[in-house]
Amino acid sequence: YMGLLYQGKCHNECPKGTFIGKTMKTCEVCNQICMECSDEKPNSCLSCMQGTKFQSGTCVPIGCTNKEYFDWSLGKCQTCNSSCDECTGKWLYQCKRCADLTLVLNITDGMFCLPSCPPSLITNKATMTCLCPKPCATCDFTDRTNLLSPVFCTSCSKGLYLYGGKCYNASDCPNSTVANPLDGKCVSACPSLMPIIDNTTQIMSLIHISEPTRQAEISYAVFCLKKK
Repeated sequence: YMGLLYQGKCHNECPKGTFIGKTMKTCEVCNQICMECSDEKPNSCLSCMQGTKFQSGTCVPIGCTNKEYFDWSLGKCQTCNSSCDECTGKWLYQCKRCADLTLVLNITDGMFCLPSCPPSLITNKATMTCLCPKPCATCDFTDRTNLLSPVFCTSCSKGLYLYGGKCYNASDCPNSTVANPLDGKCVSACPSLMPIIDNTTQIMSLIHISEPTRQAEISYAVFCLKKK
């Protein structure tokens, strides 16, 4: 065990105000609003600085109401969009709770609160939601700040598989991928080694092993192992 590097020193665990980086070898500094955190995002605080409080998953100065968020660039509380009863920022996708008579679009990491569904989505007044166009089960905007931007699928209707924001039949997965029924996606695999059992493609595990063979280049070996 080599420890975690921070400011030129090795630590058994990351000091307060830092978190373990993606390489699992260094400590990275938390967002300025957090005393402790799980990553660099402002909504990943685990504890807050003195004079701030938890609100909507982040830390805000004491004094901001539930219908306000703290704008760190301006140094003051700002009012949420009128579609939000609670928010972490000014955009509609930063709503944490929707105002009355607004329509909800659920996304992978939160939700939009919308006064009306944009043309790319389908309005369901019975559930007060915006539905994704078929064959998407869930979707998102290519530009979350522009509701007229194209939408892409983030998951697919039953029996279809996701690849590159689009949905495919199992037999149509593109670019040498295969349908993985475990997560509903087209995934990289080993087609030549994948036996057909009961008309279902059996998924193999991919193991990538890298080994330095030259000073400036790295060679890679890929093995496909059958899951029992």
